[in-house]
Amino acid sequence: MTSKSNKVKKIIEEFTASIEERDMAIEEKEKIIGEQTQKKLHDEAIIQSLQNQIKSLKSNSSNMDDGNIWQLAPLLFELPILILMFP
Repeated sequence: MTSKSNKVKKIIEEFTASIEERDMAIEEKEKIIGEQTQKKLHDEAIIQSLQNQIKSLKSNSSNMDDGNIWQLAPLLFELPILILMFP
């Protein structure tokens, strides 16, 4: 009789451990999902900011005369070099 109760206890302990492992895995997944959600929101905010800057530059560029555009030309040539230097 005691061997049966020991077997039952062992089965219950294994089942409990299995449930605890699943709970820990679920908590870890929820944590990762939360982190990814925060990163996505941060990235979306950056994208929105960049889109606003592009709109601002477009509206400002329509107001520029040809002299100001030529002043920006060196920047266009230096930008790829900066990108290569600081990846």
